[in-house]
Amino acid sequence: MKSALAILPALLMALALGCNEALPPPPPLPNMVPVTGTVKMDGKPLEGAVVIFLSQDTAGATFPVTGGTDKEGKFKLQTRYGQELHDGAPAGDYKVFISRMVKPDGSIVPPGEPPAMTGAMESIDRRFSTPNQTTLKATVSASSNHFDFEVKSNPLTSGKKKP
Repeated sequence: MKSALAILPALLMALALGCNEALPPPPPLPNMVPVTGTVKMDGKPLEGAVVIFLSQDTAGATFPVTGGTDKEGKFKLQTRYGQELHDGAPAGDYKVFISRMVKPDGSIVPPGEPPAMTGAMESIDRRFSTPNQTTLKATVSASSNHFDFEVKSNPLTSGKKKP
């Protein structure tokens, strides 16, 4: 038993080193371009929404590109590369969807709180909030970019009290 315990650390080390060698290196991070914008829902600035740009580049690597809206509906995109966030987005064509979850009382679900645990619903019409149904698009050019999006409220939640 003692001999088995003695070789356990060596075995674990070998497994750890072997696993690290099997991982391919991440694709290189493309040049980031500043991207800002605003979101309005039913003509009013939309606070507490998440703006997500989905790359339509099928040939290259894609990276998560997101931003959150403030009280004035303004957002600034960031791209996640591994565990790091980088300001901006790679140039290219994007499908855009915007999500804002609200609790049954109409208040915004705070960051880090699981929407499913609060009975939250999407407050934006699915034509703008669902990846496979969104009609929103954006082309990020090699220079600075600003996009204004106008979305409609979800008919199922539009009668609820707004924050």
